[in-house]
Amino acid sequence: MLLSLTVENYRSFGDEFVLDMQRREFKTLRPSKGESWQSQTLRRAALLGPNAAGKSNALKPLHLLKHAVEHSLSNPAALKALYDPHKQRMGEPASFRVEFVQDDIRYLWFLELDATGILREELDALVSSRWSKAFRRHGSNVEFGQNMKIPSASKENIRAFMRPTALVLSAWTTIKDRGRLSGATEWWAKVLPLIENSDTDRADRHRWTIELSQKLPSLLKTLSQTIRAADVGVQRLSIHEQAPDSVAKFVVDFGAEPDQMPLVERIDPADVEELFKYFIFHHSARDGSFELPESEESEGTRAWIDLATPALYAIAIGGILSVDELDSSLHPFLVREIIGLFADTELNSLGAQLLFSTHDSTLLGRHPEEPMERSELWVVEKTDSESQLIALDEFPTRPNHNLEKQYLQGAFGAVPLSHTISMANAIEELRKSIAQD
Repeated sequence: MLLSLTVENYRSFGDEFVLDMQRREFKTLRPSKGESWQSQTLRRAALLGPNAAGKSNALKPLHLLKHAVEHSLSNPAALKALYDPHKQRMGEPASFRVEFVQDDIRYLWFLELDATGILREELDALVSSRWSKAFRRHGSNVEFGQNMKIPSASKENIRAFMRPTALVLSAWTTIKDRGRLSGATEWWAKVLPLIENSDTDRADRHRWTIELSQKLPSLLKTLSQTIRAADVGVQRLSIHEQAPDSVAKFVVDFGAEPDQMPLVERIDPADVEELFKYFIFHHSARDGSFELPESEESEGTRAWIDLATPALYAIAIGGILSVDELDSSLHPFLVREIIGLFADTELNSLGAQLLFSTHDSTLLGRHPEEPMERSELWVVEKTDSESQLIALDEFPTRPNHNLEKQYLQGAFGAVPLSHTISMANAIEELRKSIAQD
C-alpha cells in the first residue's frame, strides 16, 4: 500500500508537496505489536479546490511513475513524460519519492531527473527495524547493497540496461532471480491507471471493463449487486457477443483489401472481437422485466459501471485507484457509495486505497454524518501560479465545526474568488458591441 508520495518541480507544483497516507499518530517505522499496516494508513484521500488549482497535477505523478517503471526500457518517452517542470523552474531537476509497503517490507524509492534523463535513482528497504540500502544509481553507475541478494550476473545484466531514460526498477524486472526485495517492482502492478474525465479515457476504461468482466465472471455478479445498490432500476448485467447495428456494417468487408473497403471509419481487424462485446442491462418493471443494450442505457448508469469496475478490482487486489473529478457524471449518493467501499474494513480487507479530486464540498459536511475522516481531506490552492497541497487537519478545527460551511466561506483557501464586478463590466462591453454590430 501507499504510505506517501512526495513530488517537487512538476507542472504547477514548483515547491515540494507531500501526500501522506499514514495516520498522524503513526510515528514508528513499522506497526507496533497488535497493529497492522492497514490500521496505520488511510484508505482514502480527497483533494478539493477550484478549477485549475492543480488537483490533477497532484494525482498524475503516481500514474506516470507506474508507466515509467513498466515501459522505460522499451519506450524512452515513458521516462521523459515525468519531466514537466514548473514554468518558473525550467531547467531545474524534478524529483519523486514514493514510500510503499509490499509483502510486509517498507520501501522508499527516490527518482531525480532533468531534460537529459535520470540523475539519481535510489531504493531503501526496511525489512525489520532498520533501513538498508538496496541500490544507489548516479547517472549510469549503479551500486547495489548487500540486502538485494541477487547474483553478480544479474547485477551486471541490470547495469547493461542503464541508459539516461531506463530505470533500475525496470531493468530489475528482466532478471530471473530478483532476490528478497523483488516486491519493490511487484508493487507497481497494484497501482491502477489514473481515471481521467475525458472521452478517450472513458472509451479505454470501458473496453477494459468488458474484457475484465469476461475474464472474471464473478466480477459481473459483483457489478450487478453494486448497480442494484445504486438503485437505478437495473437488476443485473450480462455481456452480449453480437455487434450492435452501428458497427455491423464494418464486419462484412473486413476480408477486403483496404482500397476496396467502403468509405467508412477504418477499424483494425485485431479489434473485431471488441465490436462483439457489449453490455446488456436487465431492468425490472411493474409488469415484468426488459433488456436494454448499452447504447440505450443512461449515461449516468454507464458512468457508474465504468467507475465501479476499477474500484471493485482495486479492492479485490488491495490496489491503489486514482480518479480525477470523481463526482463527474455521478450523483452525490453514488460518490458516497464508491468512497464507502474503501472505508469498509471487512470488504476492503487488503487495504486498497482511493485517491481522488472532487468539487463536492458536501464530503466535508454531515449528511447526516461526515463521510470521510478529516485526515483524509486535502485542499489544493494556487497562488502566483504556484500550487500547494495542504492537509485539512493542518488548519485549527474542532469536532463540532461545520467544515463544509467553513470551506465555502474560504476559511481553508482553495475556493474560487468571485469576480462579479469585472464580469458585469465585460458583459456590458459585450452588449455594446452587439448593439453596434
